[in-house]
Amino acid sequence: MKETCVVKYELENPGFENVEFTESSKSFLIWPKAVKFAADQNAVLQSLREAAAFRIEAQGKDDADRYQATRTGAIYFKDSNKFYVAFDEIPDAKENIVLAHAVDGYEANKKSREFLLSKKDKQIAQLLKRAEQSNRIVEVVESPIELATKASDSSSEFGSNKTVQALFGDVAEPYAAMLESRDFNKGFVYVLTPQNLDEHVAGDKALVRHVSLGDKYYSSIKYVYADSHFGNDCRARGVRNPSQFR
Repeated sequence: MKETCVVKYELENPGFENVEFTESSKSFLIWPKAVKFAADQNAVLQSLREAAAFRIEAQGKDDADRYQATRTGAIYFKDSNKFYVAFDEIPDAKENIVLAHAVDGYEANKKSREFLLSKKDKQIAQLLKRAEQSNRIVEVVESPIELATKASDSSSEFGSNKTVQALFGDVAEPYAAMLESRDFNKGFVYVLTPQNLDEHVAGDKALVRHVSLGDKYYSSIKYVYADSHFGNDCRARGVRNPSQFR
């Protein structure tokens, strides 16, 4: 990882060419402030894939191991009596659900309400189309998803899992390897379950959460939360020239 004179970071990992990472926020920020932190640096909040790649190379530098906010949205919906989650991190702040509705989501969750939108909403419809085309829609069944990080024949239980693949893309196996090298023999992914969703998601409704990396209270890098409330506060980091999911 290369640090330039003006505080910004560039990764050596292929797939992140020209992506510039800003320094971390100095404190934990509530969601609207995390979004604003990145925007104030002429950047957009990092995606989960970008945050994971940065953590791998940073090795703890600039609070990379702390609880991280990401622009990756987790949109839960029901179809044919089954519940699914779609992941999306489009960098356009007007099209990205969790960025465009930062205040709406925060205000809803602050009042102990879920942030719901119609699947017929233009942004939601476009998001679901993108997620389907990039194979980022998975059925939700249980939580947490507990997965071994040690690889066998270049593939680990964590890195090859469908939900992890939909979240991390090509960084899934490198992240598993990093966890295993740091003596975390298992990784954990939290999603909302059918039992959680049955109360709120019906008909054309979609429930919106965002994805965060790590854990605020235990400072453990083995956790991924694809069910984060907008009321949660995390460290924030921006990116310029954001990468494409792959």
